[in-house]
Amino acid sequence: MWAYIAGPLFNSKEREFLEDINSMCQAIGISTYLPARDGGLLSQDNSNEVFQTDIKALNKIDIVVASLNGVDVDSGTAYELGYAFAQGKKLFGLHTDFRTFSPTSEVNLMLLKSCVICHSLQELDSALREYYNTKEL
Repeated sequence: MWAYIAGPLFNSKEREFLEDINSMCQAIGISTYLPARDGGLLSQDNSNEVFQTDIKALNKIDIVVASLNGVDVDSGTAYELGYAFAQGKKLFGLHTDFRTFSPTSEVNLMLLKSCVICHSLQELDSALREYYNTKEL
């Protein structure tokens, strides 16, 4: 099983959080595509290459595991989730941000209805293990 690890990666803390998700997936036995590691960090000189590499990865993976943190979900992450959902991929979202007003406004409705939403790394680990075990049988 292959997972695309999606989320903002514009500073070292965001990348570290995605690396934590990546490590958790690998510990379960899930192979991963981590955009900053496998597609490269975006620059003015490589935008087309990064885009094409990430799209190829999204076409090959089985699931997307995404960080949904922030006042609003990162626009690139939302695109990646929508693209994968349109292909029938299973989506897992990790939302640990406490800036919410109610359980129904924690993330955009489209993500709320298309992703398995988890609120901690432990909850995500359990959800991924359950899915992995049903798919690997």
